[in-house]
Amino acid sequence: MHSRYLPVVGLLLLGGTEALAQQSPPQVLMITREQFKPGNMAAHNKDIPAFYALFDRAGVGSSRVGLVPFSGDQNHLLYIEAYTNFAEMEATGKKMEATFGGSAALQKEMDALTKRTDSLHDSQSVMIAVRRNELSYRPLTIDAIAKGRFLNYAMTRVNTGRATDYADYVRQTNAAREKANLDEHSTVWQVTSGAPTGTFLTFTWNRSLAEVDEFRKGLDARTKKLSDALGGDVVVKQRQKMISEIVAQGATTVYAVNSEISRPSPEFVAADPFWKPKPKLMAQLEPAKK
Repeated sequence: MHSRYLPVVGLLLLGGTEALAQQSPPQVLMITREQFKPGNMAAHNKDIPAFYALFDRAGVGSSRVGLVPFSGDQNHLLYIEAYTNFAEMEATGKKMEATFGGSAALQKEMDALTKRTDSLHDSQSVMIAVRRNELSYRPLTIDAIAKGRFLNYAMTRVNTGRATDYADYVRQTNAAREKANLDEHSTVWQVTSGAPTGTFLTFTWNRSLAEVDEFRKGLDARTKKLSDALGGDVVVKQRQKMISEIVAQGATTVYAVNSEISRPSPEFVAADPFWKPKPKLMAQLEPAKK
């Protein structure tokens, strides 16, 4: 976390509580990627609870899910913040700025923590994405997401001018999935800022990697059902050619949820004991007794 990013930090650390508290799905995500110099992420993560404790004392509640890579580049992490809309995102940033801007003591604490962690970073970037409900397939509820331990994070970038074609392709695929009654769950988001135009994110949550094993065991049967629902092998081959012309680049990363760098909403805590503060961690954050 960087002090020079204070307006951004207000958005990152404050906004998700009300959005996640509602059972209706959030419509806006802010996704922060923090890149570290090799070997520095562990040291950085030890300081995150201190930032959260500071925000608690400042009265600026926050919620976020912290994710560490299970595959791919091991020198970064992601934070996901959820909002009901853009107005909420703006309001939370303003509250953060006003709170710290109006207190020299709080700002001094922030500066001290920031100074300790600044040298560990290589860079920080932020994406804002909006939910595409019509492209999602049987998306999980908030309670179910709270029980997730791994996120399959698929990023798809389409060629210029092909976003509508991509959306049509996904809608057709989902219609076939429904026809085949496939027991799957995914949520699609379209990036509106912070990434190239035509960037889509598909989230698939798993409670454990054993669920991936089960999915793979039934993969052939699942593929056959989907192919039949789409119209057979000829149609599938036509669609394969179509999507190859639409998509410019695709990448998938598996992330593991990390509760110690997360700031869960009360609904997350109620849904799963995993999110409850760990006794050891709480003892570290408590003021020393005189």
